[in-house]
Amino acid sequence: MQSSSSDPAGGSVGPSSRTISDRRRAAHRELLKRGAEDIRTGRRKSARTEHRQTASSAQLGGEQNQAAGSSAQSEDGYGFDLDDNDLDGRQQHEPPLRNTPEQSQSDRNPGDDEHSPSHEGPPGDNEHSHSREGPSHTPPQSRSRSPPDPAQNEGAGQPPQQNPLLDQRVRIDVDIDKLERLAVLPKQKDAITFIRALQNASLDDPCAKLNDMALQRLRVPPQEPLKIDEPAIRHAITSYFALEHSANEAYERIRKSAARCFEGAADVPSHARIERLIAEYTGVESIEHDMCPETCVAFTGPFADLDHCPICGSERYDPIKLQASGGRTRIARQKFITIPLGTQLQALWRDPEHAQKMSYLSAKTERLLNELRANGGVFNEIDDFVMGTDYMHAVLRGDISKDDVVLMISMDSAQLYESKQSDCWIYIWVVMNHAPGDRYKKKYVLPGGFIPGPNKPKNVDSFIFPGMHHLAALQREGLRIWDAHIDRTFLSYLYLIYVTADGPGLVYFDGMVGHRTHYYPALLIPNDYQVQGSNHSDVSVYDLPNSASVEYPANLEKLVAAPNRTQYHRLRTETGLTKPSLLLGLLPRYTLGIPQCLTPDIMHLAQLLADLLLSLWRGTIDYTAPDHPSTWVWAVFRDANLWQAHGQAVADAAQHLPGSFDRKPRNPAQKINTGYKTWEFQMYIFGLGPALLYNIIPQPYWLNYCRLVRGFRLICQHSMSVQELQEAHACFIQWELDFETLYYQRRAERLHFIRPCVHQVTHLATETLQKGPPICYSQWTMERTIGNLGQEIRQPSNPYANLSREGVRRCQVNALKAMVPDLNEPEKDLPQTAVNLGDGYALLRKRDSYDVRPEGRAAQAIQEYLGVDVKIRRWARLRLPNGQTARTAWREADKPAAKFLLDGEVRLAEVLYFTRLATEDGYDEDGEPAFCWKVVALVSMYSRPDPTLLKLSHHTVSSCKHLVHDVCIIDAKSITDVIGMVPHKPTLPSGVIEDRFFLVEKPGLDIATFGVAYEGPGADEDDDTQDDHDEDPVDAGSSLEDVTAGLGTFVEVRSGDSGSVVDPVDAEGLLENVTAGLARLGTFVEVRSGDSGSVVDPVDVGSMLEDVTVGLGTFGGVRSGDSGSVVDPVDAGGLLEDVTIV
Repeated sequence: MQSSSSDPAGGSVGPSSRTISDRRRAAHRELLKRGAEDIRTGRRKSARTEHRQTASSAQLGGEQNQAAGSSAQSEDGYGFDLDDNDLDGRQQHEPPLRNTPEQSQSDRNPGDDEHSPSHEGPPGDNEHSHSREGPSHTPPQSRSRSPPDPAQNEGAGQPPQQNPLLDQRVRIDVDIDKLERLAVLPKQKDAITFIRALQNASLDDPCAKLNDMALQRLRVPPQEPLKIDEPAIRHAITSYFALEHSANEAYERIRKSAARCFEGAADVPSHARIERLIAEYTGVESIEHDMCPETCVAFTGPFADLDHCPICGSERYDPIKLQASGGRTRIARQKFITIPLGTQLQALWRDPEHAQKMSYLSAKTERLLNELRANGGVFNEIDDFVMGTDYMHAVLRGDISKDDVVLMISMDSAQLYESKQSDCWIYIWVVMNHAPGDRYKKKYVLPGGFIPGPNKPKNVDSFIFPGMHHLAALQREGLRIWDAHIDRTFLSYLYLIYVTADGPGLVYFDGMVGHRTHYYPALLIPNDYQVQGSNHSDVSVYDLPNSASVEYPANLEKLVAAPNRTQYHRLRTETGLTKPSLLLGLLPRYTLGIPQCLTPDIMHLAQLLADLLLSLWRGTIDYTAPDHPSTWVWAVFRDANLWQAHGQAVADAAQHLPGSFDRKPRNPAQKINTGYKTWEFQMYIFGLGPALLYNIIPQPYWLNYCRLVRGFRLICQHSMSVQELQEAHACFIQWELDFETLYYQRRAERLHFIRPCVHQVTHLATETLQKGPPICYSQWTMERTIGNLGQEIRQPSNPYANLSREGVRRCQVNALKAMVPDLNEPEKDLPQTAVNLGDGYALLRKRDSYDVRPEGRAAQAIQEYLGVDVKIRRWARLRLPNGQTARTAWREADKPAAKFLLDGEVRLAEVLYFTRLATEDGYDEDGEPAFCWKVVALVSMYSRPDPTLLKLSHHTVSSCKHLVHDVCIIDAKSITDVIGMVPHKPTLPSGVIEDRFFLVEKPGLDIATFGVAYEGPGADEDDDTQDDHDEDPVDAGSSLEDVTAGLGTFVEVRSGDSGSVVDPVDAEGLLENVTAGLARLGTFVEVRSGDSGSVVDPVDVGSMLEDVTVGLGTFGGVRSGDSGSVVDPVDAGGLLEDVTIV
């Protein structure tokens, strides 16, 4: 069996006479200059304009023709101007993607990697695959229990002097006409027939099943906002939305009750009628097609006219009804549903406010083009797919314009019930024009189609064909959209940028072999290995061979031309392909194409890597004699007692993780084979693992594992710097080299240790450069959609039909909410008693009802901070901008730890409580000190991580001591994240054994970077919400922003330490009449002027400072203006003569 000697990349890679910086600088300059020149001269848009004019001339007339003939700064393009002067200084702005510290001195770089090996790939996907199906090999080497030395591998572990990363991918062109002439086998002919149908797709085709009204709406959209003014209709719609998870009968009962109790409520529509109204308002309808009852094929495309399944022979129509009617009544035995995209996309621009939000992508692109020009063609941060070279090159080529809709499609299987067979398949559309904060929300994700189970579909092309046909037709014709924000109608072309799925699902899109095929992409050739096609020398990860993607057309032609099944299976193994991909039927201009549009999936990759590592450490992975797990020095968990103890340690550690970390990992020793979730694997292996496995796994293997964890933590961030991306890339490639050396050891019987997921991690960094952060196209969105749709199933006896119906309902409801935003439930505001601090921060209750004196070291810290001894009110929680809630030891025994910045350094601490202090804020006009509120946190610090262990673990184990007596005050807004601090008792590299705590951060958030130099290769649930709404007396100082708004100037007199408001007092002449009686009664005054509610000054009257409640305490002050600064101290004398205190 042969294996491919090519790499899944998009261009040839080899030694160059120039350094990487020179090569990348020249490539960027040439690309940007060419793009700018094309825009200036109009060459770039000629083909696109021609196509748009042809598709829309009958509808747009002179308006579209005029737009087509406009300059480079036209409505549908991105106007920019780049020249050599703009690219000066690129060298200092652009750090290369380096592999190792040594490489940084010579600007070495890995080769171009174009294909996204996001599933268990074939030889065509993996340039150095070896097969276990070859001839027998010589006797294996002696089995030493000592780990081998990675340095023994010459060539594979040494980076070459130069190996530049090419910037622009090669566009792969496939000649469908030639494939059609070459095709022999029925499977290949059917695949090409589907592709042909997409190439010629039209909205008028019978398979589109669009009625005249739907066609009219797609081609001439409504050009006014939808208004629903009738109270009965609005009540019906809002009730329908509110009863999303309820049975239809619940709606009918509410409707009938309203009709009996309220005048005019008799006009509230029935459940069936309101559903018809919503469908009419939105234009969103489902399309049904027949399918084989055994889920073999759908009767679409070449199967549309068949009466029996071409695979299993099952009858298409109900035979009893067919026979009883004499062949006239044809009722399909099973149907599936597709939901067309067009009207759903039109709805997103129907409301002015929502239409403005849809301009995110075009505005972001404009800003990034300007940033590229200013920064010499590089980005400092990568935080969205827009920064990927795939998208930017599509924009520069003119394939994507300002008016185009950019889409991502994702497909996955779903098991609706754990207790019985209930598998089905779902695909969804993600509209990338949304801002990242909205893009993946339930109300913006568009279900596209549902394939009923429980059997696995045998021809998936036939099921997704209707949805892809609709997309192809809109790509050819364009989708007319009315923009309510600027009152214009534009023609948009749908650009399919990414295709995502798990390993088994991705083969349905790419036409490649599945994950069950035994290909092992080992870099190092096995000892004495003589299998034909795999007897080449070691493959250096720093110098990968030519890409397999450029060979895709030739390999596809060889496969399609196979004259019989025997030759087909041989070529299938050789090329790694099974058929032409259905995606080849889309217009090449409006898709990245195969394989560029395929993405890695870090969600399932985490699970695959965890499964591989655990099977090695437990000794449960398959083995072949004479190899045996008893000889594996790394298989420490073959000891059942050690495995059970480790599992319990995982479960114990999970209890110290905050609720915002979502699902906590369970005991793997008990639950690893019973539905252990992907998120649990990620939290366990990439969160808790490095610390819990320290001194358990032999050190060489633990160090190798830590390198993987470090890279994975970096790559999972929503936003990352170029330097972090370089470090992640270096970690990944060194990890693979060492992994092969330590585990596989060049032994042919261990080739299966090198699963495709091992090699896939080396592609993550380059894919990030090309596609943006992997979190942007991971399968988490798909998983959440499956989960929340599954929750809405109300008929367990017919789950597939019910799931499809809920999907259609979801699309209609989302479209209507986009068109009429005031039908949405108002976003949950902060609780009434919360204090909005701005910048996304807010104080949340619980809170002291009375002023209290701080105790112990907290009191000492406050006194040192203010210089006086004061009373305070403590707050229990703080809402952070990232949605997490920081909690405190005052109210909760566990999980009060937080990460914050102190003088630019990342530090960790346990939060004791939050409070507010009146602190000096400059001087007033009279030169007197001015004061304002400051929200602070009293924290007990953790030490800096042990530097030796931090370096040893590649920055994955931050082990700290809890400095209980080191209590200090920090600005509450310096807190960035909620973290977990898990107790452990390690033996440090110094030999010291002591109680410590190790840091665990939530995957996806920015990871902590401590002041220890890296020496490597490169929404929680609110359980106190009821208290937040308790009507506890609140003094007017609870928020500097909301006190006395609109109430004019008045005084609030408070008695004792209660802080309760006694009586508002007219403040006219107050400053002249206030007496010292206030101090004797323990009362205080706050004078507020106008709507500002700003604090003027705390009162100093005798011993009053002992009673001042800082933050919510007892003090008097005149508040004036909007500054929030203290203006003038208040003389309390004579107050009782003017204020009646009850």
